[in-house]
Amino acid sequence: MFFFSKLATFVLLPPGVFFLAFLLATLLLYFGKRRAGAILACISLIFFYALSTPAFSDLLIRPLEDRYPPYRITSTAAGDLEDALVVVLDAGNVDRSPEEALRSGLGDESLKRLVYGIRVAKKLGLPLVFTGGQPYPKEGVEIESAAARRFIAESGFQGKSYFDDESRTTRESAKNVSRLYRPASVILVTSAYHMPRSVASFEKVGLKVLAAPTDYKAARSPHALVDFLPSSDAFDDSYRALHEYLGLVGYAVAH
Repeated sequence: MFFFSKLATFVLLPPGVFFLAFLLATLLLYFGKRRAGAILACISLIFFYALSTPAFSDLLIRPLEDRYPPYRITSTAAGDLEDALVVVLDAGNVDRSPEEALRSGLGDESLKRLVYGIRVAKKLGLPLVFTGGQPYPKEGVEIESAAARRFIAESGFQGKSYFDDESRTTRESAKNVSRLYRPASVILVTSAYHMPRSVASFEKVGLKVLAAPTDYKAARSPHALVDFLPSSDAFDDSYRALHEYLGLVGYAVAH
């Protein structure tokens, strides 16, 4: 199931969908369907441009980020914290990072999430769970939670910390946290764009969820002319947003 979900992601989302579209356009041109091939190529190019601009990527990702407000510790009732855990979702690592002596290193999003999770856990005096295994095991490469273990130890965090090394997806993280730790509620820390799907996953297993979004991507200031120029960062954000929308559709169909 995991393999087929990744295959569907390649087929339906960029850049894979553009590769397939341009391949089809080339075949249409080769077999004499010049009009159809040209139309398909032009449509693909327009969408590729749009997804590569900050102005358009912000339109895609901001509704996801604004679904849940920033977490306010002072607004949390004491009863909401009884038997609670701060759960940080992994977002991938850098394999064999030179600065980590060729050990696993936290990726940008994983680091942002973990820093914020430690901050929340410290202020509330709650245990911390870092969940995320290794979706694509590689010989000689550490599991992704190894870097988190080192970072937490070096951060001076004095509270209890736990690690789920087996989860490959958000759904598996929710199931494992519920099964292994049985918390009454979780304060869920993940990137803001990822929060709607994450909350749905954890509520599905019967957990009460307090959302603590971080790692915002969309600009909150008015767009300037430069925001209509293509950039790789904007394309990445568009991919993130489309991936989440596709995941939410999949959840709705499955449920």
